[in-house]
Formats: sequence, C-alpha cells, structure tokens
Amino acid sequence: MSRMHLLGFFGTIFLLFSLLSIYLFVRGWQALPDIRSLRIAYLLGFVSLTLLPWLVRTIPGAWAQSFIPIGYIWIVAALYLGIIAGLCDILRLIHLAAPIYPRWVAEHYREFKSILLLSSLVITGLLLLCGHVRFRSPEVTRYELQWNQPAQKPIHIVAVSDLHLGETVGAGILKQWVQKINTLKPDIILMAGDITDRGANDAMVRELTPLLAQLNAPMGVYAIPGNHDHYGRQRVPVGEFLGRAGIRYLQDEVVRVDSLLYIAGREDNRRRKSLDSLLCGLQPELPVILLDHRPDKLDEAWTKQVDLQISGHTHRGQIWPVSLIVDRMYPLSHGYLRRDQTQYIVSSGLGLWGPPFRIGTISEIISITIR
Repeated sequence: MSRMHLLGFFGTIFLLFSLLSIYLFVRGWQALPDIRSLRIAYLLGFVSLTLLPWLVRTIPGAWAQSFIPIGYIWIVAALYLGIIAGLCDILRLIHLAAPIYPRWVAEHYREFKSILLLSSLVITGLLLLCGHVRFRSPEVTRYELQWNQPAQKPIHIVAVSDLHLGETVGAGILKQWVQKINTLKPDIILMAGDITDRGANDAMVRELTPLLAQLNAPMGVYAIPGNHDHYGRQRVPVGEFLGRAGIRYLQDEVVRVDSLLYIAGREDNRRRKSLDSLLCGLQPELPVILLDHRPDKLDEAWTKQVDLQISGHTHRGQIWPVSLIVDRMYPLSHGYLRRDQTQYIVSSGLGLWGPPFRIGTISEIISITIR
C-alpha cells in the first residue's frame, strides 16, 4: 500500500470515527438526566476519550504510551455503542410511522432513554469482556492434509501468524502461547509474518528472546516478515531478534528440511523476488510449503503448483462487523481452500493489532498433520 493510499485509508477512518463520535455524543447528551455536574463530567469524559487515540502517539514519553490501550478500547466501545444507538433510532422512526412502543415507554420516554443509555453501556461492556477473554484463550484449529505425492512419513506442523509482539502482547501472553504450542509437540513450527507490532527494540529482545527460545520443534522453527515487522524504528532487526532465539528468519529464501520438504519464505515488500525465481531449481519430487504473509495473490502459488501456502495478515477483521468487510476483501480471509494441487490455509492470527478483543473471530493456533 503506497503512502498516499495509507493517508487516504487513515483519513477515511478518522472521518468516520469523527462522525460516529458526534452522533454518539448528541444521543448520549439527550439521554442524560438534566443534572449539571453529570453533564459536565460527560462532556469532559467523552471529549477526552475521543481525542485520546489520536493524541497519545504524538506525545513523547512512556507515560503517554501507557494510555494507548485506553484509546483502542474506546474505539471499539464507540463502534458498538453506535450500532446500538442506531438500532434504537430505527425503532424510534418506525414508532413514529406506526406506534410499536408499549404505553409505559410512550408516556415515560425521557426515563426510557436513560434506561437505554445504561443498558447500552452494560451490553457493550459485556461484549468487550467476552472479546478480551476470547483473545486470551486461543483455539487450536486442526487440519489433516495429504500431499499430492505420498509422504515419506507423517509430519506435524504447528503454524501461527500475527503475534504482534510489543505494544499489546508482552511476556505474560507470549509465555502462555509458547507453552500451548509446545504442548502440541510439533515437528516443525512456522510463523507467517507480523511477528512484531512495530519492529523490535532492545527491551523486547531482552524480555522476549528467552521465551521464544523455548519453542521446541525437532525439525526447526521458521518465520517470515509481515508488514508490521517493517514498521517503526527498529534498533534491532527482526531477523536478528528471532535469530537469537534460534528461529530461522526467511526473507525470500528456501530451505530444505531433512530431505522431506521445502519451506519457502517470502519477503513482504515490493522489492521481493518473484515466486518463479524463489522456487527455481527445486527438486520436483519434494513438496513445497510457501509462507506468504498476505493472502491476496493466491493464483501465484497455484500457477507454480505449490503444495501448501500458509498466510495470515487478515485477522479476519478481528471484530464484527469489520470481519464482514475483510471477508469480501480477500479471496480467502480465513480457513482452508484447495485448488487443484495447491492447498491454502489462512490464519486469523494468534495475536492482534490495536484493541485487545476478538469479537466474532478467534485467536488461533493451527495444527496440521500431513500424511
């Protein structure tokens, strides 16, 4: 995505969030009891929360960065409060055309609006709580696949993507993930990009390297870059960070594993090699697993008769209803697809970007048994 496209994308998001905030503020103001102190607190609180996601990144210092999660939480809360308020307004318009409210509601509408406001806050809070629990409880999605030619022996692969180590995901969460992955006893561990959230810094390397080094797979642990691995000011290159943990970082590279298969890892930028040049000269009798962070050009793997492509990137939208949009953006936003000789698996991601919630999607670890 070019710089201009990025500016246009985030500009559109900012505009939509601004309109949503204005709508929510007006509807909340109308629902409040006419108590001066309460209205002043509402005004100050609402404005602070609305500006917080955009201001904290411009303020230097660690103390400001600690407010980033609050801003993320408010963005998601505002989305669901807006949906609830919109549904209530639709019902109100229907009532104006053909009365549907019970008599008590019609006669005590101001009190009813206050009840709706409180109910909206409770419902949204429960959604966020469930979404956070869902994020902290990753599911294992299991696949049993067959190569196009008979496998020399069964292989158990565990694949993850989009860990986003750094801003939201720290040592506590990573430790749980490592334990869960090792419990599956994989032969190979694959990481399909976005290992970090905004690159690697010295503190991350010191804290997280010992945990990543505990990943146990006798045939190796392999990773590729994603778009987020190129963001931020990296004091420590991501490849060096992972290398210290014994993880092989593939940037337009192919490795042969125990004379059983190839793992091809693609770079995630415009300067990457073509798939033709990356796969040139491989022994045709050995299957190829392609790690490609973004699942937006599936035809390439099919044309080159790749046996299995594993991707991530989409998070499947992370929260509903964004997931509905993402499902239409990609030919495969999540799950499994087979096209002739080529099989595809797209992970919804183990970690996440921004708001620490999974609503309508899952954090997942993929377990693949190949026979």
